[in-house]
Amino acid sequence: MSLVSIIFPMFFTVTDKMYKFYGGLEVRTLYLAKLLGEDGHEVSVLAPRGSHLSYKNVKVLTGNYRPWDGKTLHPIDLEKDLVESNLEVLGESDAVLEDNHFHHYHYLKSKDPENFPHLAMSWDHHPDNISSLPNFPCHVIAVSKWLMSALREKFKNLGHYFYWAYSGLVLENYPEADIHDKQENLYIFLARFSMVKSPHVIIELAKEFPDDEFVLMGDTLFAQEGGYARLILEESDELDNVKILFNASWNEKIEYLKRAGGLLHPGFWNGPLEWDILEGLLYGGKVLCYDRGAVREIYRSGKHGYIVPFASTEEENIENYKRAFRNFRSLKVDREECRNRVLKHFDFKKNSYPVYKKVLFDNRNLNKPNR
Repeated sequence: MSLVSIIFPMFFTVTDKMYKFYGGLEVRTLYLAKLLGEDGHEVSVLAPRGSHLSYKNVKVLTGNYRPWDGKTLHPIDLEKDLVESNLEVLGESDAVLEDNHFHHYHYLKSKDPENFPHLAMSWDHHPDNISSLPNFPCHVIAVSKWLMSALREKFKNLGHYFYWAYSGLVLENYPEADIHDKQENLYIFLARFSMVKSPHVIIELAKEFPDDEFVLMGDTLFAQEGGYARLILEESDELDNVKILFNASWNEKIEYLKRAGGLLHPGFWNGPLEWDILEGLLYGGKVLCYDRGAVREIYRSGKHGYIVPFASTEEENIENYKRAFRNFRSLKVDREECRNRVLKHFDFKKNSYPVYKKVLFDNRNLNKPNR
């Protein structure tokens, strides 16, 4: 079997229970390492200090730093230290997967591409965030078709190989439930308290629809988000139909997913593949989301919820969301169909793991990538 190294970002410690605290993109890579180890591969996970895993055939390697705290070194420098602290292991690997933000190891390879192991990128953010890819053909696995198309358009004619594999759910983490036992007027939000996730839109809904209940669950990741979160909390104190749960436990989240009639995702940004939408659908909830990013790959407007037109100003977007919510409240969906949508297309082990294995190991059959 092969020796595989996976480079994590420097924003989180990596542990067996990480899925209870972080989003889909990090959990996707954690589960990938577990599956590779179970298949008999030796897996080295490069992650911040404080990380530890107990998976079969998986070991954790660190550099000199704990996760970025928003105050000391820039994350680029933390990633550089992590990579350069483990160059020997990386060089001995049969395949390396970069699942970080700044792709320092790719740029090292660009100086000497022939003497590096097979290398792939796992890509989970819009290419507007970067100006270039390395100057040699790269294997890039995007987490949605929409993201793959955006990457392919921006970097066309450069010889790169693009693939897509949904960052689907790890279904073994989610307990079974009666998805028909719902509180129809209960709506939940599951994301960071930040402008890009836009929970302030739900505060505006709560003001206009006092007979409905809204539960907002999330946390803050970056230092600048604390002020925004405090504003949301202050406004919610004036509303009897809003409940805020900062750092909700995994069990609290699951209980609200079971009960809620619908999931609200008012994020303004172009999300690559939003896990909270998948979680809501898995438990039979209908979804209300802006027409952004990969949302049209996830569910069908009118069948599993509604997709809200996205406008050019924040004021228009809030009005559009409120207008859509009026109809969303009375929308009847087939809850089994919502759940089956996830089971059919967004099971990471069934749908996506085979793509990662093919790209990492079956190099001979990569002459015709889906680009």
